Amino acid sequence: MRIIHHLLATCLLLGSSAWAKDPLPDIYKALEGKDARIDSITAYAIPVDAERRFSYRVQKGRLHVFVRFSAGGHSGWTELNATKAIPDGQLAAYMSKQLKWYSELKGLTVTDGLKYLVNRRPKNRKELEVAEMALLDLAGRLTGIPTIELLGLKGKEPVPGVFCILSDDPAQVEKMAKLAVEQRLTTHTKVKLFGKETTDIAVIQAARKVLGPDVYLVGDVNGGYRPEETEEDIQPIAVALLKLHGAGLSACEDPAKMSADQWVALQDAVGALDILPDVPVRPAWDAPKQIKPGMGRVFNMHPACMGSVAETVSVGRLIQSWDRKLMVGDSSLVGPACPAWTQMAIGLGADWVEAIEKPQENDVFMRVLKRNPVGRTKDGRFTIKESLPGWGLELDQAKLGELAGAVVEL
Repeated sequence: MRIIHHLLATCLLLGSSAWAKDPLPDIYKALEGKDARIDSITAYAIPVDAERRFSYRVQKGRLHVFVRFSAGGHSGWTELNATKAIPDGQLAAYMSKQLKWYSELKGLTVTDGLKYLVNRRPKNRKELEVAEMALLDLAGRLTGIPTIELLGLKGKEPVPGVFCILSDDPAQVEKMAKLAVEQRLTTHTKVKLFGKETTDIAVIQAARKVLGPDVYLVGDVNGGYRPEETEEDIQPIAVALLKLHGAGLSACEDPAKMSADQWVALQDAVGALDILPDVPVRPAWDAPKQIKPGMGRVFNMHPACMGSVAETVSVGRLIQSWDRKLMVGDSSLVGPACPAWTQMAIGLGADWVEAIEKPQENDVFMRVLKRNPVGRTKDGRFTIKESLPGWGLELDQAKLGELAGAVVEL
């Protein structure tokens, strides 16, 4: 079976995909003479028991998988949000099936592993991005260079973090807003909205009641004001959003499913309210064909949806060349992907980052964390406090194994 895997991998490495323009030649060059083969891949199941409400569904709980790739005596860390809860007795089987193809990377060098991922596009977009994050971590550790520097990112300035509230209950919104204040996340806050004016206004007002008038308040509707794209006039959507702006909303993320021209028309129609595209920016390799400056004043790069960490850099630079604000979003992450995406935000010079640790939802990562290059400034912003190779994380693997719901060698 291992021979078959390597033959498949070799075929992909030698093949040429029409969509696969390799973004990593500089990293391959940096790895010359320092590369190592991937010798093990370990998945740790971390169930998260936290309800999250969206305009399209209610999520009672979910499974996160912390994944360790090993090469040359180094660990490369990453994280997958499975987006659904898995019964305890099925955790190992789920990880083995969902991430089975990762075993095809074993035995390859880090360089060839990265090339393999490029040539696997566009299948398994989320899993591709997750694996790439780990291999980029290994590339940094093998070369002794921080991964953001390998990606050509030079930003050093701290960035604000975003506390995200997912509830349609104003009392719960107030409670979570108070927690945001306790965690010193008071410059930017995000609330989930639901495509219902009365509910959305109540959520916005509840957040403002606690956070005050100065916080930049983003509302994410996940397309709730028009779940399906049509050619109908966007004016009714604009009218609804202006009411939300009057209630205290600063920006609206993905208010509806729309064509690019409708996005532009909506931003023109809502005045000072910032429109914030998210879905049009996915995946990263298609984003340049899907987005244009007039679609909004802020653009979101959504982890687990971009398909490639390296391609995300190019998208971010494109957006910034338009003099638009840039946010690094989130995928409800609770583990090693949070410091990685925070470093990406800092390196890109993004305006804020949402992918931050959430100990109120799950504290396993904080309990096993031994070293983290990401810190906080006195005013609560996120900063790189020390320069470390790769993403710079050190985790207590033995303790993580004890706390995990299941551990699988892929």
